Amino acid sequence: MFLDIGVRFLVVTVIAVPLAIILIAIRWRRFQNNFPAEERKQQLISAVAQMKREGRKYADRLAYLQAQGLNKDVADVLLGEAERSGK
Repeated sequence: MFLDIGVRFLVVTVIAVPLAIILIAIRWRRFQNNFPAEERKQQLISAVAQMKREGRKYADRLAYLQAQGLNKDVADVLLGEAERSGK
């Protein structure tokens, strides 16, 4: 009985760990490929800061960045940079 549980744990671990590493690598690659160039990044941050000054909600600013073709993760990073820059 105890050996059976140990074997199950070993099998799940052997399968889950490499799968998790592969999925993390794929997600990181997608993030990096979707990140805009520096000039475009600054334009987007300025546009988001202007939207904030106009009183638009976070969800509106996020939707704007996603409409520009950015993944949600990248859009969140740019929104954070816009908040920190205080433009």
